[in-house]
Amino acid sequence: MRASPLLRTLLLALCFALSGASAAQAQQKEIMSGSTLSSGFDAGVASSEGRADWLKDEHGQMKMSYPAGQAWGAVFITVGKPKQPPRPFQDFAAYDALTVEMKGETGGEQFAVGIKSNAQPDDGSETTLPVQLTPTWKTYRFPLAQFVGADLKRLYVPLEFVFAGERAQTVYFRNVAYLRNDAPPPSLTPPPTPTPTPSPTPKLTQHNYALIIGINAYNPAALRPLKMALNDARAVAQTLRNDYGFDIKLLIDDAAGRDQIIGALNDYRRRLTEDDSLLIYYAGHGYRDAKANKAYWLPVDATADDNARWISADDITTAIKVIPARHVLVVSDSCYSGTLTRGVSIALDMPGERTRYLHKMEQGTSRTLMASGSNEPVADAGSGQHSVFANALLHGLREIEPATFTAEQLFYRYIRQHVAGTSEQTPEYNPLRNSGHEDGDFVFVRRH
Repeated sequence: MRASPLLRTLLLALCFALSGASAAQAQQKEIMSGSTLSSGFDAGVASSEGRADWLKDEHGQMKMSYPAGQAWGAVFITVGKPKQPPRPFQDFAAYDALTVEMKGETGGEQFAVGIKSNAQPDDGSETTLPVQLTPTWKTYRFPLAQFVGADLKRLYVPLEFVFAGERAQTVYFRNVAYLRNDAPPPSLTPPPTPTPTPSPTPKLTQHNYALIIGINAYNPAALRPLKMALNDARAVAQTLRNDYGFDIKLLIDDAAGRDQIIGALNDYRRRLTEDDSLLIYYAGHGYRDAKANKAYWLPVDATADDNARWISADDITTAIKVIPARHVLVVSDSCYSGTLTRGVSIALDMPGERTRYLHKMEQGTSRTLMASGSNEPVADAGSGQHSVFANALLHGLREIEPATFTAEQLFYRYIRQHVAGTSEQTPEYNPLRNSGHEDGDFVFVRRH
C-alpha cells in the first residue's frame, strides 16, 4: 500500500527527529542532571581521618563541606557502586571535555578535579587540574587531554574532587557531563579555564637574593657522604639566576661550614631591606634529637657525636627573624626538615582575582619553609641526577604557568603530590616557628 504525501512527510519528520536525538546523545554524555546521578553511576566520599559525612544533596545541588583537620579529602563519582578492584568501567573515548557547574560558599575555594581509569591505583598519582571558585555559579570545562595517564576507554571515576590541607571549605556542584568539541556550549555561563589566567604583574620587591647550600663531601669518618646534594644545589642556583634574576651566593662542600652559613645569614641582615626577598636552599644531612625535640642541619664540618658545629632550627629562625627582607623562604631538602615548622598548614585562601591575590601576598611579611619531608628520613636518590624533591622543585620552576606565582602555588601544583607519590617522603609547606611570619608569601616572577 502506498503512503499518502502527508504520511510520507510525517515519517520523514520523525526520522529527522530520531536522528537528531541520536546525534545529541553522541555529542553529550550526562553524568548528573542537577543533583541526580544518571543510571549506572554512584558516588563516594573519603578523607584522611575517615570522615564520610560531608556530601549532601541540597535541592538540586550537591554540597561538599570539606571538614577542617584533614590532610586530604575526596568526593568521587564512579561507574557502578564504589568498590575494590577489579572495577567496572565505561568508554568515554568519543568525548573531548568534562563540564561541571560549580560555585564556592564565599569565593576563593581551591581544590583539584580529576578522573581515573579502572586500573589506576588509589594513591593520588592520577593527574588533577587545579580549580579556584567564585561565589556565583559557573560552568567549568576541562579538556580530557589534560588528564594525562587516564585511559578514556576504561573510565571508572568520571569525576573526582580532591581537597588538601586543614582548612574547611564548602563547595557546591551540579550538572556534570562529557561533551564532544562539536557540542553546543552549556547554557549557564561561558566556561572559565580551570587554571587562573595571566594578569598584569603586581608591584614586586626590588631584588631577590638566594643563599644556596649543597654538601656531598662530608668526612666519611664523621658522616656518610651524599651523592645528589651538590648537583641539586647547582641546578637550583642556575635556574634561579638565569630564569628569575636572583642574586646568588653558593656555598658548597668545604665552603659550607657552620661559620660560613651563619656568616652569610648575618651578612644578609646587614645588607637587605624590607623591599627585598631571600630564598635559602639547603641540601645536606639533617638530624632530629628526639629527646630534646629539636631539628638540625649538619654543615660540612659537623660530626655525628658532637653538636658543637650543628645548626639548630632555633639558630635558623633567630637569624631570619632579624633579616629585614619582606619575604624569606627556606627550602630544605634534608632528613627531618619538616620539624622546623610550627606544624599548621597555610590556608589556601586565594581571592577570585589573581592580581589582587598576588599583591596581597607580596605586601605581607612571610617566613615560610618548604621541606622535602616531615619527621622522617629523606632519600639521597631519585630522578636522574637529582633527588626526588629537587627534581620536582626544578620541574615546577621551569614549567609553571603563569610566570608570576607564589611559593605555595609552586608547592601544591608541582611538589607535594609528585614527591609523596614517588617516595616515602611527605613534603610540607608551612610557616616557620617563631620567625615573624604574618600573612604574605614569597612571589616568583620568571623572566622568560
